[in-house]
Amino acid sequence: MKYLLFLFYLLVFVWMLRRIAFFRNSGLTQRQVQIVFLVKVFAGIFYGWVGIFYSMQGQLVDTWWLHIQGLKEGPLLRSDPGSFFAELFRNNYKHGFGRFLSSRDSWWNDLHTNLFIKLLALLNLLSGGFYFVNVLFFAFVSMIGSVGLFRVFHQIYPDRKWAVFAGSFLVPSYLFWTSGIYRDALVALALGLILYCFYSGLRKGWTARYLATLFSGLLLLLVFRNYLLVVLLPALVAWWVAARSRRHPMLVCAAVYAGYLVLFFNLRYLVPALDFPRVAVEKQEDFFTLIGNSIIPAPKLEPTFLSFLANGPHALELTLLRPYPWDVYNFFVLVSCLETYGLLALFGYWLVRRNRGQPLEPFLAFSVFFALSLFLMIGFTVNFLGAMVRYRSLVLPLLVTPMLCSLAWPKRQKANALVK
Repeated sequence: MKYLLFLFYLLVFVWMLRRIAFFRNSGLTQRQVQIVFLVKVFAGIFYGWVGIFYSMQGQLVDTWWLHIQGLKEGPLLRSDPGSFFAELFRNNYKHGFGRFLSSRDSWWNDLHTNLFIKLLALLNLLSGGFYFVNVLFFAFVSMIGSVGLFRVFHQIYPDRKWAVFAGSFLVPSYLFWTSGIYRDALVALALGLILYCFYSGLRKGWTARYLATLFSGLLLLLVFRNYLLVVLLPALVAWWVAARSRRHPMLVCAAVYAGYLVLFFNLRYLVPALDFPRVAVEKQEDFFTLIGNSIIPAPKLEPTFLSFLANGPHALELTLLRPYPWDVYNFFVLVSCLETYGLLALFGYWLVRRNRGQPLEPFLAFSVFFALSLFLMIGFTVNFLGAMVRYRSLVLPLLVTPMLCSLAWPKRQKANALVK
């Protein structure tokens, strides 16, 4: 039965790829879109197999734990749908719906897991509760976000389609972590739609469709990764200002972020609930209580500007340079290490071979500032290599794609020399 369901939904999604205008107008052929989907399905299946491997070692990973919880919710959904949905709004905390960004005793922190489990229970009505049938749905959903990124970069680099293709779809950690049954697939969907609609709104005007999709994406982030809003919103503001300014986009973004830095450390004096430094410290302390094989030592963070400044080099060292070769203790860390140093090698090659004549798009300045601010947030709060690799993978296409597209390839240089 599960194989028939898998084949049925696979054919349905392949058919939908041909019918939905968002994919048809992406700049990819129908066959290319279908190949991308199949690659993501394979990555999602591999994601599940990795979970089975660790389960056999006595460690139930998140994706399978969530799947099991979704199955447990099935009887309640069928017998009492009212209670099934009402449970989402049940709040046993004395402070009610406060502590919005906190990872402790927070309804908001519980919501992203509770809602995801409810979504899985609803999805099981269609999939029969089969894990690998559900993979098809998540691969399709996350692919929408990846295609959104592709469409933005393809407009910026219309003559570099294959470089855009590789950067948008084939960065290994991004492909792996966003194709499986986990919140990262929904976050990839949200980010892709937000960036596509924001870019399109700036260029073509803010239609109702763009605005509705943009706010839907922000709502998804609010529910499933609310801390991302802390770094995404100032980056969007910087992008908007840079797009309307005649000054260099990097200078504009730097000025906006300077103002944001002041707000980050001082807004708590005006609105105590928005104590961003304290939230970061709490998140780091929560990671310190966890146990795992990939734990690494980290300096303790304090909710002060000087502490963040002193910890900045370690934060960037963690997210830009690790895993080190001596961090490798299994196959998966080895793959992460190879990706890390492969991307660093690409960056070094880009420094030497980049095309210096290309004007800098405001979106590219946004990508740099958004990615680096997220890297800092991860480095400040996370002390597990596995979690760090997963969190940073979400923005790697924003850095890899521009590097691939702005390389001055030898053949292109030779052709240009002949023209001259």
